[in-house]
Amino acid sequence: MVGSGRPPATLMNSANRQIDCQGYTLIPGFNDAHCHILATISKFVSVDCSPETVSSIHEIAIRLQNHANQFPVDTWIRGIGFNEFYLKEHRTPTKWDLDHALPNHPVKLLHQSGHAVVLNSRALDIIQLSKESVDPPYGVIDRDQNTGEPTGVLFDMDNHLNQVIPTLSSNELELGASIFNQECIRMGITSLQDATPTNFSDRWSLFKDFKVRSILNPSIVLMSDAEHFELAQEERFKFNDTDSTLRLGPVKIIAGMTTGTLYPSYNELKCKVAEIHKQGLQVAIHAIEPETIEAASHAISQAIFPNNATEFRHRIEHCSECSSGLIDDLAQIGVTVVTQPGFLYFNGHRYLEEIPSQRQLSLYRFNSMEVSNIQIGFGSDSPVIPINPLIGIYAAVTRRTSSGKFIGLPESLSAESALKAYTLGSARAVFDEGIRGSIAIGKIADMALLDADPTNCEPEKIKSISNLMTICGGKVVWEQ
Repeated sequence: MVGSGRPPATLMNSANRQIDCQGYTLIPGFNDAHCHILATISKFVSVDCSPETVSSIHEIAIRLQNHANQFPVDTWIRGIGFNEFYLKEHRTPTKWDLDHALPNHPVKLLHQSGHAVVLNSRALDIIQLSKESVDPPYGVIDRDQNTGEPTGVLFDMDNHLNQVIPTLSSNELELGASIFNQECIRMGITSLQDATPTNFSDRWSLFKDFKVRSILNPSIVLMSDAEHFELAQEERFKFNDTDSTLRLGPVKIIAGMTTGTLYPSYNELKCKVAEIHKQGLQVAIHAIEPETIEAASHAISQAIFPNNATEFRHRIEHCSECSSGLIDDLAQIGVTVVTQPGFLYFNGHRYLEEIPSQRQLSLYRFNSMEVSNIQIGFGSDSPVIPINPLIGIYAAVTRRTSSGKFIGLPESLSAESALKAYTLGSARAVFDEGIRGSIAIGKIADMALLDADPTNCEPEKIKSISNLMTICGGKVVWEQ
């Protein structure tokens, strides 16, 4: 119930729980508008190789070796979260770095970004990837410059690898999902939007089972990619044909520059966006670089002409590096931007060292987007960075990195705007603002109780705020 004063006597009975918030801050539940649920689940049952855990390639190999010693030969060993920027060697590990420690166990080591993996020689043998193998469309097999031998480093090859590397076991999935759920509800996250481009009926069935068995409390919106969108149409797999706690949402398209040129080509991108738009469905385009953002913007503009995209809520995911001209274009066509402020905190130190100072001014331009009336939703991109929304809000407000340095201060948001982006803005990004994103009569009771008000405290204190209670769908699912 939403209201003021003392609750009506008719509601004061043993069937209802009355909660005294004791002056703490009640907010709408956080809505992570861009995460990868299964990848995050996998993180919790894989070997942690993140910068917080390892500082060298040798340490990665030892951690993987210690884990492998618990399992029979040829059991797949999964590591996750390495980032070469923070390693002593300042380079990506190769198969040769892993082979000595793990000669008999196939290893899949996932980069923190999720866009690169390292396989050891045993893994390459099992999936039959050799010197003669051809790079798949839009993917890159890294090779020794002198011999042409694969180094074990593979870029943007998920679609291929998912077909040849075994998935997690049922027990691993359930364990990882339970840990992930506790992380979400502990942080006050009541809604998730899964941006994984390989979502389809098998993933749908898995998450539906998790929801039925209350393993995952937050509501979930699943994206699907262009290929699965076509299959879904053929199989008459109904979009949005379920209750509000699990449904399908935008169709995901990956656009990138991994191969050095835009993929898919602009004409391919334009045709795919137009096809999805004609079906009356929402599109979400992964676009990080200026070239991909420009192509995505133009493709959406062509698809909706002569209309504005505001009605359709077509999205650009990330929108990491954006010129003023691109912001004007996005505003003119009414695109929704879903981005990740937490990257400034967790990756800002690397941005400051690797990106030229002039280009740094184009990173994550939240304020410019708000001034231009671009609708913004916030997410984490977990497991790329931790799924903590208060760190994201802190970064959007302060523009401060984990090392204490500032990046792009003119693009700061107010705490009110940042909180709105992580609640109502994210809900709006999937047409859910009528049922979620704010505390109002008639809306689903998704709420979090914080020990301080992020909109009325010193900005530096935002990242230290604790969640005291999480309510999903009117039920208390977590309390301190």
